[in-house]
Amino acid sequence: MRLEFYNNPFDCVVCLNGDMPAPHILAALHPAPFIAADGASKQLQRLGFFPAVIIGDMDSTEVYTSFPQSHIVHLPEQETNDFEKTLRFCIENNYHHILICGFHGGELDHTLNNWSVFMKFCPLMSLTILDGERYAIPVMQSISFSTVKNELISLIPQPSCTLSLHGFVWNLHKELLRLGEREGARNRASATMCSIEIHDGQLLCFLSHRFPFVPTFVE
Repeated sequence: MRLEFYNNPFDCVVCLNGDMPAPHILAALHPAPFIAADGASKQLQRLGFFPAVIIGDMDSTEVYTSFPQSHIVHLPEQETNDFEKTLRFCIENNYHHILICGFHGGELDHTLNNWSVFMKFCPLMSLTILDGERYAIPVMQSISFSTVKNELISLIPQPSCTLSLHGFVWNLHKELLRLGEREGARNRASATMCSIEIHDGQLLCFLSHRFPFVPTFVE
């Protein structure tokens, strides 16, 4: 598979209540609808944006009065967090290519829980995290992609991955990465084309964002 980046809008932007992108980044995401997980709606409002949909347990009644133009999806059950509720809504409404903003920031346990939810839904839809100047993209099969020499690329196993790397400063041959033992953070591209051969497992690939281009796996 090749990882390509297409100049098409994301189907939607899921906004979580963490560190949000700058307003000019959010503005460039138009016309993709913003779907806010409860508390993120207030962050968007402060930045001058209004979500099309707000989802969650609505523990703040201000949501109903502050966002009269938004579609409110009240899901009070506490078995899942607002991020998972939002992703389930995306599946039900046929959103496939989804950009996630505000993934982390604040309490560490909240971020780690978001990570767990993210990995749970990766096999079901195309998810991309926008983290500052980088994309985080789940990789579950062998891929190749265009890059620039010396681009910073991190490969974090989920939770383990046996892989071979080509076109990197530190290439690997059928080596095991496993959380708690060995990770693949802070590698760099040594060529203009890199390949990641997955022998077993999956990983999360961090690379420079191609914003606003949408990452797509192509045969």
